[in-house]
Amino acid sequence: MANPGILSLDDDPAASRAVARDIRRRYGDRYRVVRAASGPEALREVKLRGEQVALLLADYRMPEMTGIEFLEAAMDLFPAARRVLLTAYADTGEAIDAINLRNSPGWWA
Repeated sequence: MANPGILSLDDDPAASRAVARDIRRRYGDRYRVVRAASGPEALREVKLRGEQVALLLADYRMPEMTGIEFLEAAMDLFPAARRVLLTAYADTGEAIDAINLRNSPGWWA
């Protein structure tokens, strides 16, 4: 059985590489680290492969869908996966609003 995945989503190539590199260093022996630049693309790819996903990391600011929208969509496909929203200091207000609006059991794990 293949290692479960950690999916990192960021449309900034440099940031995406840096996050994936750091995650691989720490967890690469136990998890398959996958990075993507597009939310819909990432969900399609992982779901088509039938992979297990342990952790979803998503940048808040992206052009096609926000990190919040991505994590919401991913919840239906990977309900057991932990979810992390990566934000800049300037976006903390939006992140707090999202937590408060979606403060149902299991949304933020």
